[in-house]
Amino acid sequence: MNQKKLKTRLTLDYAGIQGFYSTMYAGVGAFLSVFLLANGFSNTEVGLVMSGANLLTVLLSPGLADFADRTKKVTLTQLISLLAFLTGLMCIFLMILHGHSAALFICYVLALVFDLLLQPLVNTLVFRIQGYGIQLNFGLCRAAGSLLYAIMTAVLGVVIEKAGINSIPGATIFSLILLLISIFLLKKHLGPQTSSSHVEPKEEERITLKDFIRNNKAFLVLNIGIMVMYYYNYIIGSFMLQVIKPLGGTVTDMGNLFALGAAMEIPAMVSFDWLRRRLSAAHALQVSMIGFSLKALLVLLAGNVTLVYVSQLLSFMAYGLFYPAIVQYTGERMKAGEAVKGQSMFTIMMMASGIIANVSGGMILDAFGPHLLVLLSFVFCVIGSVIVIFMSNKVPVKA
Repeated sequence: MNQKKLKTRLTLDYAGIQGFYSTMYAGVGAFLSVFLLANGFSNTEVGLVMSGANLLTVLLSPGLADFADRTKKVTLTQLISLLAFLTGLMCIFLMILHGHSAALFICYVLALVFDLLLQPLVNTLVFRIQGYGIQLNFGLCRAAGSLLYAIMTAVLGVVIEKAGINSIPGATIFSLILLLISIFLLKKHLGPQTSSSHVEPKEEERITLKDFIRNNKAFLVLNIGIMVMYYYNYIIGSFMLQVIKPLGGTVTDMGNLFALGAAMEIPAMVSFDWLRRRLSAAHALQVSMIGFSLKALLVLLAGNVTLVYVSQLLSFMAYGLFYPAIVQYTGERMKAGEAVKGQSMFTIMMMASGIIANVSGGMILDAFGPHLLVLLSFVFCVIGSVIVIFMSNKVPVKA
């Protein structure tokens, strides 16, 4: 197979992996509140489910990243397949269990944990493919994730109201089957054609977790900024329904808002390779922080659901730039043996933000209502954005 044809096939395969991973989260993550509230859980308990999942993800991610960077026995695609299977298994239990129960609480937490652990592995996979000498357009592939996420959230918002809440775990199971098919096709197309050109990290490049933290202090501070900024994103992601209901919004509006935000990310992600020739990954990261802050401001000022829709239009400048920028930024600044650890760092910080946001968010909602919650999320978003903007030029390029 010639190189051009192989690159096209691998791009489609990796786009499928990004896309169907995103639709998995669209089910089990984006509609978490809808599923749990329908089963009799309170806002505080909804927050505890997400924060519990984030806490476990934070605890497990460093060890998983270290294992993925150092192991020669288990491939990255095998790890991704295993975690996807475990997510699906938990979703089967969610379809069987009903009502306010500890079993349903635990299964939902585990479903989220297995799903969230996938993110840095899926991101790192593009750099492993590049180790075979094949350069993929990450922004284009990640745009497939936003496109399919937009479709899934819009469709689910309607389907849930007609078919019931079991369509949420059902959609996740359907997505993971397609994810596994994409992984199979990727492995098939990589095959023996590229085995001779694959470059494994040298033994001296296999860096321990302790060494990674000691050698990347500026990168750690930048990621702390991401953690603070991401408080807003988690509040909107986990409590969108509760935020828009006083403004006249519905479950269908929630699905449409998630879909609109994801759709607006696509142009930025598709054009990211073009943008990067004119704008460094660090500068793109800085612009994305401004985008997040503007989005948070519009939600704070919203007197009706229309302004929340307007805020979602800025997603091209926020998450649309942030995701490919932080993945590329991290890839440029990590040595070979740090790849998964580096990608896991910002995931861990986002999860840590989720712990704080979901515990405090549920409690603030129950005690004071949505307006104070939106105000706090705006303040944290601005503070975190300032930290990221300041630190983004302080981390040296190593790759």
